[in-house]
Amino acid sequence: MENKKLILLVDQDEYTRLLVRDIFLIYGKNKFQIDLIDNPTAAEEYLKEKTPDIILIDLVFRKDGGVSAEIGLDFLKKLKTNPQLQNTKIVVFSGYADLKDEALKIGADDFIIKGEHLPVELYNYIITIAKSNSK
Repeated sequence: MENKKLILLVDQDEYTRLLVRDIFLIYGKNKFQIDLIDNPTAAEEYLKEKTPDIILIDLVFRKDGGVSAEIGLDFLKKLKTNPQLQNTKIVVFSGYADLKDEALKIGADDFIIKGEHLPVELYNYIITIAKSNSK
């Protein structure tokens, strides 16, 4: 990889955001820049100024005192219809495996189940995507 790849992680869980950031700082050294955002609304604002190479998103966010996949699925639909992101790999990174089929149907490039691919496996997976998505 010639240039740093920009990764955007959208996840409301601070521990997950920091863990993934640290994985890329430790293993990725100068190969990646990872930006962390805790909700889809803030991510939409971010995307007005930056175009990441890879977006990792969770699908379940807090809503009305509970949690809902509706917010994440709607956000995934917006990402997949955004022409600015046509060359961006969008990977769902969620602990809710039951959402996999729906996410892939909407157009997610892949679905990673949280906890099954940490830490080195997630890093190696992203390296593979980044190489196949070289600009």
